[in-house]
Amino acid sequence: HKSQERAGYHKVNVQLSELEQNYRAETQRIMQNIQAIYLQCDEEILPEYRRLLGEWFTYIAKKLRNWHLDFSEDMQMSSIADTVRNPGLRVGTLKLNQYLEEAPAVLDPIGNHKHIFIQSGVPPQRNNVLHNLLLRLVLAFPIGMARLLLIDRVEQGRAFSLYSSRLHIDLASEKIFDNDREIEDQILNIRTKTSQIIQTKLSNYRNIDEFNIANPDVKTPYQFIVISNFPSGFSSQALMALSDILRNGPRTGTYVIASVSDQLPERDFDLSDFTSGNYKLSLLDPETIAWNSEYLSEINVAPDNNLSEQTISRLLTQITNTYQNKPTAIA
Repeated sequence: HKSQERAGYHKVNVQLSELEQNYRAETQRIMQNIQAIYLQCDEEILPEYRRLLGEWFTYIAKKLRNWHLDFSEDMQMSSIADTVRNPGLRVGTLKLNQYLEEAPAVLDPIGNHKHIFIQSGVPPQRNNVLHNLLLRLVLAFPIGMARLLLIDRVEQGRAFSLYSSRLHIDLASEKIFDNDREIEDQILNIRTKTSQIIQTKLSNYRNIDEFNIANPDVKTPYQFIVISNFPSGFSSQALMALSDILRNGPRTGTYVIASVSDQLPERDFDLSDFTSGNYKLSLLDPETIAWNSEYLSEINVAPDNNLSEQTISRLLTQITNTYQNKPTAIA
């Protein structure tokens, strides 16, 4: 019976791999067509543009269930992803011609092995984008398959206070790391773990996705380092360790999502050393994000609306209740 269960789990994960491959291939096909049309858009081809956007929107809706939707104050989220994770994280909506249908702006950091950095804008705007991504992140993974390390030096933990007090212990530690020594210790620890995963689990696999498919009984969760006001609180040692994580982390399922501080070090620090090759979301104004999407970097994004504390609390409570009702054993 157990062997049958394992076979069934393997089948589900193979389907996950095929789903993600299809998602990326289909998205690339549609978005390249949309991009070509956008660059020469005129009245004659607007109907075709509309059709392509509708096709992509339908595909996203089907594959990502409700993760393409905006978070509304009265929205009741469906259950957390069950056996497969939802590829893609919604950033907002594409800022298109007013006569065209609205379409979600979606990044796929894991499928493309990229980290996310949120730049420019005032801190409340950056925090809003960060919170939206964080909520979508924890809702997109099966129980036990995502773990969060929360870092907030500037506000001494206040940026993530709702999360630390309401998220289940298996998902995020109750501690928000807010002093330089703690931050350094945690980053060094995660760098050590990524090295251990590469040496002990990935000698015969390209990445942790392949390992988890082949070894469902000892699957390894994804680790997300979520940072408010990077690089505040990062010592030179912590920055070196984070650089290693940015380079080697995606293979082990380790990713960074960070908002970037207005106050950058004047010496011995180049932000591009960390953001190069990764997703960059730059807030041009409260209603506009410039992004470096693989397919639609020419089209800006309208960020989703600010979430009230009540909405965030409600969604986090739903997440925690799901974790409590579905205990799981993870390596």
